[in-house]
Amino acid sequence: MENKTYSAVAKIYAHLMRKVDYNDWAEYLKQLSAYARYKITNVLEIAAGTCPIACVLKNEFPNLIATDLSKNMLLQCNDDSLKRVVADMRRLPFKTKFDFIYSTFDSVNYLLSEEDVEMFLSEVSELMHEKSILTFDVSLEKNSLKYERKLNRRGKVNGIKYIQKSNYDRVKKIHENRFIIKDQDGNTFEEVHRQRIYDLIDFFEFIENSGMFVVECFEAFTFDDADQNTDRAQFVIKKGVEC
Repeated sequence: MENKTYSAVAKIYAHLMRKVDYNDWAEYLKQLSAYARYKITNVLEIAAGTCPIACVLKNEFPNLIATDLSKNMLLQCNDDSLKRVVADMRRLPFKTKFDFIYSTFDSVNYLLSEEDVEMFLSEVSELMHEKSILTFDVSLEKNSLKYERKLNRRGKVNGIKYIQKSNYDRVKKIHENRFIIKDQDGNTFEEVHRQRIYDLIDFFEFIENSGMFVVECFEAFTFDDADQNTDRAQFVIKKGVEC
């Protein structure tokens, strides 16, 4: 049967991401948060998944709230002290302002239309004050071309067998990952995850249209300027018009 995105995959997600150094990633985000030039109190993570980064950052930012569209993903986090909220990144259920808002691992690419990206940015803008910082990373075409074949894999973890099939459509600019998962009881599930691969320049337009501006655009995990040859770009954004 076909499942909702990140329903069955939630149980194997930690295994799929086992090589990621979340401590280093969290440290990078802490450095990016300094662009606020403001004492950071309220922090929001969007599309937090199983919350590995939030679990590191909450030690620095106790008022951190982690959100994700998938309840199953959030439930994989065993840290009961972490505040978690099921939320669509296009319809965020908050009225407070946040000092630092972040999203990781190309979650924005899961927004398959330009309208959805602008809706997300508009929602976030409403949760920011003039000193707030928004940062997120995006996967670009070079990254899809690089990893399309590498993401074809199969494995087994905790009695769950899985097959991942990766395909990048160069015309439609859609990167699809199809998972076939067989659980411990022999039940088989299929999930299809689709990401749209936008051009780097598109995000500058989306951000401007949402009433915000780009403070910096780096190659992800560095402080080097991104360009058209970048695999993944990291945006640092503020609300308002650049002076």
